[in-house]
Amino acid sequence: MALSIRTRRRSCVMAIVAIGIALVVVLASCVGTKEPASARSVVDDYVAALNDDDLEAAAETTSYPNAAKDTLEQVWEGLSPGEATFRVTQFMELGATSSYFTLSALWNFGEDRDWTYQVQGSVRKLSVGWRISWDPEVVAPMLGDGSVLKFDRSYTGIPVVLDHHGGVMMTEQTINSIVLDPSQMPDPVDTTNRLAEAIAPVAPLITGESMRADMEKNPGEKVTAVRLRDGDFAYLESRFQIPGVVVEKEPTLIMS
Repeated sequence: MALSIRTRRRSCVMAIVAIGIALVVVLASCVGTKEPASARSVVDDYVAALNDDDLEAAAETTSYPNAAKDTLEQVWEGLSPGEATFRVTQFMELGATSSYFTLSALWNFGEDRDWTYQVQGSVRKLSVGWRISWDPEVVAPMLGDGSVLKFDRSYTGIPVVLDHHGGVMMTEQTINSIVLDPSQMPDPVDTTNRLAEAIAPVAPLITGESMRADMEKNPGEKVTAVRLRDGDFAYLESRFQIPGVVVEKEPTLIMS
């Protein structure tokens, strides 16, 4: 009888151990199936973190987290009480180890007090995975080299970029947005290919295929293909007589 009891106990212990091992195997299997971050997901994570005001998380998606965090904190502090909304407007894979993206940003400082701009950046595959190549200009244009961003109410609520001496680096000028309007576009392939050829001298990375991909992600909506300063726009203006291509002018802070 004693032998039988010991046998049962040993069997129970072995069964518990077996269940424990099976559980560990299942958990390890679940962890092992997690997909690594992609170039696009890293950019999406960066944008989501900025929109959530999670500056540390945004910095961690870059190749230089410490510098990124310092810059982001300065911008958010300098533009307080503004609220930022970032959005991916363009993403292009350039190869197995690099990609290019464009973000639109809107800072709201109250009713009818908005500041909008676009920034470009690159994302590269490093030994630790995909990371955004850190540059202050993936936050706002013309940052870096000691410049800071500050909300100045004396400028009718529009933020200005100051250098480290307090001088104004950026002023408001008109930017020409070249926009694709599907409602006026009988042949999207023809329109996007013609527009890509038209803007090639200033934006060679933007192709007909990449513009169509952006349109597919935003069906029925207008899509900004490129934004041009007055000088570039004047040079290319005659090329934009293309069905479905619309020019929208908007005041934007750019280098003074």
